[in-house]
Amino acid sequence: VKAAEKNPAEESAGEAEDAPAPAPKKQKSQLFKAPEAAEVVEIARTRNLYKSNLFRLQLEELIKEMTPKKPPPGLEAALHALRPLLLEKLRARDIPADFAQEFPALRFMQRGGAAPSALRFTAPRRIDVVGSFLLGTYTKEELTVDVAVEMPSDIFRSKDYLNFRYHDKRAAYLAELHRQLCDGLLRGSEPLVALSASFEALAGDPLRPCLCLQPEDDARWTIRLLPTYSADLWPVRVLGPDRNAVRPDRALENGGVPATAHYNSCVLEDARM
Repeated sequence: VKAAEKNPAEESAGEAEDAPAPAPKKQKSQLFKAPEAAEVVEIARTRNLYKSNLFRLQLEELIKEMTPKKPPPGLEAALHALRPLLLEKLRARDIPADFAQEFPALRFMQRGGAAPSALRFTAPRRIDVVGSFLLGTYTKEELTVDVAVEMPSDIFRSKDYLNFRYHDKRAAYLAELHRQLCDGLLRGSEPLVALSASFEALAGDPLRPCLCLQPEDDARWTIRLLPTYSADLWPVRVLGPDRNAVRPDRALENGGVPATAHYNSCVLEDARM
């Protein structure tokens, strides 16, 4: 039996019923509504203060990007746990005089007769957070927190500012700190258990390494340990920009020695953080 054929008029009527109803047209009064008081104030402010809508949008976006952000989760807990660990948990140890053999991952100068003697590693004298994080003025997405680790003054001699001896002892101290942290100290503290330790050249200088602690699962923040020394360890005048602190291997023809302003400033910088 053939199915009954539908009437074309009935089909068109059914399609008309299924079609969505047209949106009601807005009245003319709604399209040209007068601005409210707040909108009038904003328009006047844009015209009088910013002179341009585009400039105002750019300025608002700049302020949004430059506004200090809240510290990432886990950072403050790690900083609070790191301080007692560095001051109380580190073990004293005698580091052999051949720093390059003891710590092959770092670079040491150890110039001829100016090679440093054995180093007695002890806990830092002070631990201080420095830089923009302490002031709350950081704006970058990837946050780096600088922590000054003041080395004990008794590991230095009166002439260790000469001939890269300070740089060698600084690097050896940091390398021993890295060794002890990686040997289990980080794993023994809950806020620090997920941190990994690595070296980084400070300002691109391989003779001035720093130790970076970063979460393995979060690259948004890094704690950077910067070795420092007491500001009264050496007189400032011996490291002035007109003084020489890197003695030449042999005497020059004119008997004089050039000033080592860059070297001197690098040594002084560690005491002024």
